Amino acid sequence: MPLLNNKSLFTEEVLKYAGGLKRFALSLCHNQHNAEDLVAETVLKAYENFSALKNHCKLKSWLYKILYNQFVSMNRKNSRMKETNTIGTGDDSFSLFEKLTATGIENPENIFLQKLTTASVQKAIEQLPLVFKKALVLSDMEQFSYNEISKILGVPIGTVRSRIARARRQLEISLWHLALEMGLSKRATSKQPYVCTCGKKEPNFIHQHEA
Repeated sequence: MPLLNNKSLFTEEVLKYAGGLKRFALSLCHNQHNAEDLVAETVLKAYENFSALKNHCKLKSWLYKILYNQFVSMNRKNSRMKETNTIGTGDDSFSLFEKLTATGIENPENIFLQKLTTASVQKAIEQLPLVFKKALVLSDMEQFSYNEISKILGVPIGTVRSRIARARRQLEISLWHLALEMGLSKRATSKQPYVCTCGKKEPNFIHQHEA
């Protein structure tokens, strides 16, 4: 990345990350207007302080960290903003793949993916508790490493791993509930072989009873 030694070059570089910043802000704010304000304030703060950034290759993670810090500052005085650290109870070994396979339907994964929409996945992510959602969004949508997420959110890497794992499990559970709504839980009916009760053994064909 070229040195950010002038304002116009800074603007050009920041525009590359505008979409991602807006996406992350929206996942935090739940509101389009507030998300846009948060991004604007982030860019302004970064614009005023970018000379303090020593490693310009880390511009992206630096911007996200500013955005997150701005979000925390904006809501610090709001007593209603409380991050719940619970994500519900359930089996830690839950597997969406295993659930779909157990339906008995042929190619259940393909059927489910064909019916799945971006909007339904986004809705499932939106319903996650914020403390887990923000880590998942940074990892799976914004493609940050665990180490980068740790620095952006200001939490240990172990905490990042735990939150992402729990978020993914809850997301799988939510998508499984969606699969149930789609009717994918119905087991494919299979014909059961006729069992003769006359006592004769006919291993090579179904025994026909005489009238």
